[in-house]
Amino acid sequence: MASNTADFGGRGYLLRCQALLFLAGMPILALPMWWGALAASRGYSLVSFGIVQTAAAAGATACGLLLTFLIARINRKWATVFCCALMIAAELTIIAVREVHAVAALRAVFAFGNAGVTGLGWAYLGLTRSPSKSFGWYITFQTIAQATGLFLVPHIADLGGVVAVQSVNATFVAAALIAALGLPSWAPPSSEEASGKAGSSSIPWAPAAAALAAWVLFYLFTNETFSYSERFGTLREIAPARIGLILSITTLLGLPASLAVAAIGERFGIVRPLLLGALLGMVSSGLLLATSTGETGFFLGLAVFSAVWSLNQPYLMAIFAKLDQQGRILVVSQPAQGMAGTALSAGITVLTAYYGLTAVGVTTMVCIAACPALAAVALRLKATRQT
Repeated sequence: MASNTADFGGRGYLLRCQALLFLAGMPILALPMWWGALAASRGYSLVSFGIVQTAAAAGATACGLLLTFLIARINRKWATVFCCALMIAAELTIIAVREVHAVAALRAVFAFGNAGVTGLGWAYLGLTRSPSKSFGWYITFQTIAQATGLFLVPHIADLGGVVAVQSVNATFVAAALIAALGLPSWAPPSSEEASGKAGSSSIPWAPAAAALAAWVLFYLFTNETFSYSERFGTLREIAPARIGLILSITTLLGLPASLAVAAIGERFGIVRPLLLGALLGMVSSGLLLATSTGETGFFLGLAVFSAVWSLNQPYLMAIFAKLDQQGRILVVSQPAQGMAGTALSAGITVLTAYYGLTAVGVTTMVCIAACPALAAVALRLKATRQT
């Protein structure tokens, strides 16, 4: 399949990729505030939220699985434009629909489109000269987008209600669609394809499995730590409002780590930064478990956690890009994270019934400690496969 003549390492290409992901990510990154505005306006309950979120998860998973098999065959630019159009249509239609199940169906369509834009955007970033740097910038912009969205949505809702929120969301995605129009339609052939060593459908499954295992464990570390962060604060008898403030501040403290990745790239390789992240991750879990450290330990634990999140994720995504230039492993990482991660999270929930938050702290330590080893295995298998 012929590629077009786009400069995949050029600054303009990188800016369009980042603009696509930043603009399309704004509506999803402000999810808590979005639902708050919708619930306040229409009186939806927590049960309604569960229905909508379940539908959204199903839509995103379906898109991730579909893209895994089609990404090497489809026109990426027009697939991205189509996914943006789905998001816009869903956002605007929700304005006129109030029945919960109809909203859930529209949210599934929105999540399908968002997963498509995200997966294709990741695949585009994986084609840049330095995927580690590119994904470092991606995490930086996503953190800024989340902080901006969480701040703006309540104010937009106060000014114009659901109509204003949905319209602004649709405008962001429309801008993302414009950015997508400047992206290439096809990926260039990989080095293996160009040399005739492998067909376009060849995926290095053994290293991919090791890399995906590292990704799922990293997801467990981040998801469980973040999900139970409020509980760790409550154990210290910190007021809820104070916990929320600490979470907001420490989330932004992850920015220096992602900026460091964007600046350094792979100067020290990939495994070494992951080892540093693993050590810091264990320190983070230890600080959160040590309730005797009070509010100071809680703040430091979450600050270190945010740094680990921003440090490790770009390098893990860069491994996916190295293993498969077509971007299929990057795409499949989304449903793999959702399905395997959710199943394992349920097991941790059961353990908390017996061991309390100690189960969370110990499990997250084990998960983040295993990531560098699995990443090293993936890279070693890739090197062996090329010889």
